[in-house]
Amino acid sequence: MRGNPRRQQWLLFRRGVSDRAELAYYVVSATQRTSPEEIVRVAGNRRAIEESFESANGEVGPDHYEARIWDVG
Repeated sequence: MRGNPRRQQWLLFRRGVSDRAELAYYVVSATQRTSPEEIVRVAGNRRAIEESFESANGEVGPDHYEARIWDVG
């Protein structure tokens, strides 16, 4: 993405809802036509996605996951 004139990099900061002193930040790469409002909207969805992964991991944690590796050769 470096050197691509059609993309911009942003540093987006977010404050916590309950604790205003809590800060999180994201490095964002988007096209020049992407509005700041769209970047904020998409970044806001990230928390819901992370919470879904946490919930799924709690329901079927690593102790319920089984993997096998077959080395044929």
